[in-house]
Amino acid sequence: MGSLRGQGLGFSLVELLASTAVSTVAIAAALVLMQQGRRSQLEADAVARLADTAASAAELLAAEIRVAGYLGRLPPGSPVIGSTPFGLPAPEGLSDAAECGPSLALDLSRPLAAADSAMAAAPGAPLSCRASPAGRWQAGTDTLVIRRASLKATNPMAGRLQLATTRELAHLMSDGQNLLGPEAAIHDLVADLYYISRDATGEAGMPSLRRKRLIGGSRPRYRDEELFAGVTDLQVEGLEDEQWQPLGAVDPAQVEAVRLRLVVTDARGRRSHAGRIVVPRNLRGRP
Repeated sequence: MGSLRGQGLGFSLVELLASTAVSTVAIAAALVLMQQGRRSQLEADAVARLADTAASAAELLAAEIRVAGYLGRLPPGSPVIGSTPFGLPAPEGLSDAAECGPSLALDLSRPLAAADSAMAAAPGAPLSCRASPAGRWQAGTDTLVIRRASLKATNPMAGRLQLATTRELAHLMSDGQNLLGPEAAIHDLVADLYYISRDATGEAGMPSLRRKRLIGGSRPRYRDEELFAGVTDLQVEGLEDEQWQPLGAVDPAQVEAVRLRLVVTDARGRRSHAGRIVVPRNLRGRP
């Protein structure tokens, strides 16, 4: 009858081994390509997350800068009863969130302030509170302070810094006592400080963008909160007479625009940058 091989009904051992070797090489190559594709996808996802963090941080700050100086019913730039320059004691009868320095929240004459490469309320005006969570500010980064009325009116509340506003007058209060009558609108006072810490919450050595936010309670005080981990740099400049310079050196009434620049870095050293140019809507001297 002849052998099976002679009748074309099978393969020799050599042919089977050769076929197996070719299949193994093909499978291994496919696995390598899949792993490379997976690594490329993970890298692209990581870069996208960095870009998203940078863009989100920049937009948050830009949105706050746009409304800095808002005073409810009172026109922007108008004097406010109780407004006090940073560093001076608060007026009698007005509680102050003073843990970062006297009258930090009350200096409504400077609705938009910054310090270049310093953790300070303004050039030459260092803060007495520490960076959180471990007391380490990120050297070389700027600090930004935003002061304004809340965008929505609210009810009077003792223990919270608020503004009572009409079209002609406004006064600060912390006891819930509105002195301007029923026609006044009541707004919470917003006086927030943005800075870069060398550490993130639960992750030492990972810088973060943080905010010291004015809140209420039994008395006005500041609460520190992490906004975005991985933000390693914040630079803030102001445009005056077509020249960009550190925002702290520009009179708030003369600020034509603000330029933000942020850098986000992850644990592997990948970086993403974001920037915004923002025109404030409520600074004195602007329409």
